[in-house]
Amino acid sequence: MDGIEQLPPTIQEQGAEKIANWLTTKTGVKVTTNGHNLFVPSLANLGTTGEVLPYKRGTITTMGTWECATAIGIMIGTVGFPLSKITKLKKAIDLLGGVSKTVERIYSKYKLYKSWNYRTTAAWRRAVEDTSKTLSSDVKNAFLDFFNISQVITQCT
Repeated sequence: MDGIEQLPPTIQEQGAEKIANWLTTKTGVKVTTNGHNLFVPSLANLGTTGEVLPYKRGTITTMGTWECATAIGIMIGTVGFPLSKITKLKKAIDLLGGVSKTVERIYSKYKLYKSWNYRTTAAWRRAVEDTSKTLSSDVKNAFLDFFNISQVITQCT
């Protein structure tokens, strides 16, 4: 997500292949394409091969779980994410103040709803929806698609 947040508009406009190359260079993690979908093949088997990938402290510490990061990685690695939604996700993250602030907002709202005795999934969904309510509908839809993936909900809550 840090790479997506830093993605320059000039690269964004050049298509999936250029974005994949830029992300690979910027993050050091191989990103590939299949049509307009971006994949991170090394993340597809994350947590299943026994391989321990380096954990960069400070990247997703708000959630505080390696499983959350793993779920996001597996989702992007195996399912991929459409280029159009990646660019809208970037816009959402930018409008919400960056990755750290976005994750902090979601998590603080999630904790609030949990304190009100919401079930885990309902608290997560409500927190994500509340965080995104100021976004335009197309940007909000990409944001919700990304954060409402069932595996991500399960592992991040």
